[in-house]
Amino acid sequence: GAVVKAMAICTRHQYLHIYKPALLLALDKYFQEPSVEVLASLYQAVNSMDCRYMPKFNAHEKSILRSSENKDMFEEKFIPYENSRKHIRDNSSTGNEQPLNEGSGKGSGITSGTEENPNSIYMNNDDYMPVSDEEKERLERERLANLKKGTYIDLMPNLNKNKDRHFFETKIVYNGIKLPIRVPLTVNPEEVGDFSLIKLITTFSPPSPAPFNHAFHPHLDSSGNQTHPIILLLNALLTQKRIIFLGQGHPSGDVANYVLSACAMGSGSGGVLRGFTERAFPYTNLTNVDDLLKVPGFIAGVTNRIFEDHSSWWDVLCNIDTGKITVSKDIATPSYGTKPDDKLEEGTRSPSSIRSESWGREKWDTTDNEFMAE
Repeated sequence: GAVVKAMAICTRHQYLHIYKPALLLALDKYFQEPSVEVLASLYQAVNSMDCRYMPKFNAHEKSILRSSENKDMFEEKFIPYENSRKHIRDNSSTGNEQPLNEGSGKGSGITSGTEENPNSIYMNNDDYMPVSDEEKERLERERLANLKKGTYIDLMPNLNKNKDRHFFETKIVYNGIKLPIRVPLTVNPEEVGDFSLIKLITTFSPPSPAPFNHAFHPHLDSSGNQTHPIILLLNALLTQKRIIFLGQGHPSGDVANYVLSACAMGSGSGGVLRGFTERAFPYTNLTNVDDLLKVPGFIAGVTNRIFEDHSSWWDVLCNIDTGKITVSKDIATPSYGTKPDDKLEEGTRSPSSIRSESWGREKWDTTDNEFMAE
C-alpha cells in the first residue's frame, strides 16, 4: 500500500549532489500537492542559482588546490565576488536600495541582467546592483597592482574568514526557503557526485587478503593469485571488463557511489583517462539487463542478488557487504598476455594510512599518469 514517487534533475554539472536539498523539499511538496507547478518552481529555483562570480580554475590550479588543505589559496580569484557581497551589505545598511524590478518575480535568485539594465545583476532580495565595465577594470587593475608589490594587503577584511576556497558558496531559494550551497571547484572531468574513494579502497582491502582461486587471467592478475583486490579491480577497469557492484538490500545510492568511485579511480582521479562515466550505470535492475549487456565494459551498481547467480552477465563482481571481489568463470581469456605495471600495487599497500580523501585522489592521479607514461 506504499506510495512511491521519484523526482530527478537532469544537469550537465558533475556536482549534481548539491541539488539534493532542493529535490527533497520539492518531493515533499509534491506528495502534498502533486502538480506541474511544483516541478516548475523547482526548475526556476535551481536555474536561478547565482554562479556569476564562480572562479574558473585551469588544470594546474585545480591540481594545486587538490593537493593542499590550505583553505585560502587563490584568494584573488574571489575578489569580485566578495566585493559584490560587500556592496550589497553597504546598500542595505545605508538604505540605498534600488527600485524593484517587477517583471522578475520574488525569490527568483540571481540572473545575468534585466531588459532595462543588461549590465546589472538581479538579486534575491529584489534589488539589483549595477556592475559597470569600468568597475570590473578597476578591480582587476587593483588586483594586479597589489600582486606586483609583493606584499600582502587584505583587500577583504572580515569577509573571507572561515571560508574554504575549494568551494564556491551560493544559495538556492526554493518556496521561500534559502538553501546554502557549496559548489566544489576542483572536480576533474571523470568525477561525478559526492563519492568516497577511501570507502571504495577500504571496503575491498581486507587486512589479510586471501589468494584468489580463479584461473589466472593475464589482464587481471598482475601478481598472480596474490594480486591485491584493488589492483585486480583497477586492472578490470583499465581493460574494460564488465564490472558489477552488488549491495543486496542497500539503498540505490550506496551502490551508485561505489560505481562513481570506481570511475574516478580508473581514470586517475578523473583527470588522466576518459570514458569511464560514459559506460557507467550507477544503478540498474533486471528490467534493464538487455540494454546493459549491449555496453562493452560497463560499470554497474545493483541491489538484486540474482545478478550474482548469472556469471555470464559480468566479468568481475564486487560485493560491498562481504568486501569480496569475484572473477566470473565465464570470463573470456585473451590469446595474448599483457600485464599492468607492478608499481600500481603501491596505491593499496596501506589503505589505513591514507591521510585524507584529497590525498587518496591525488595518489591515483599520479598512479595513472605513471602507467600511461610507460
